[in-house]
Amino acid sequence: MSKNNRRKRKRGGPLGPHADRRGGPPEGLAAQIVRERLRRGLSQEAAAAELGIARNTLAGWETGTEPRGLYLAAIRAWLKGRA
Repeated sequence: MSKNNRRKRKRGGPLGPHADRRGGPPEGLAAQIVRERLRRGLSQEAAAAELGIARNTLAGWETGTEPRGLYLAAIRAWLKGRA
């Protein structure tokens, strides 16, 4: 097979490159945020309001952007149920 005829493989599963090989949710902090939000039955807007941030900021965190500084401390407290 020539180089031109090879198909490129997509990385990751249906959730993109952050998904594990089994097609599960992203691992790490992003997965914890999504799992906790869903456990509480919250929309992204409602969870963002609890945290005092914009919905698109929360959406970024859920897809792998790492929160920094005081936001990181706030999200960790929220995950432990203290926020």
